Amino acid sequence: MINKLREKNIQLQKKFEQASDSKNVTVQKVISQLLADDDCFFKMSIEHAYAILRELNVKPEKFEKIYLELTKPKN
Repeated sequence: MINKLREKNIQLQKKFEQASDSKNVTVQKVISQLLADDDCFFKMSIEHAYAILRELNVKPEKFEKIYLELTKPKN
């Protein structure tokens, strides 16, 4: 799942660069730095996690499912 979010981040970053939308390019670059850590969602609040999902254009009804998948214990 984290890799899907990274791919979406790259797509959005390219889209905003082509549109010369520097504010959103900056937002996506910050998200890219956060997503570089595989365990990043364990290290942030649920509010921050949902904000990242929102910026990545994830549908709000999927936030909980994705968040739980990203933070479930690894065996």
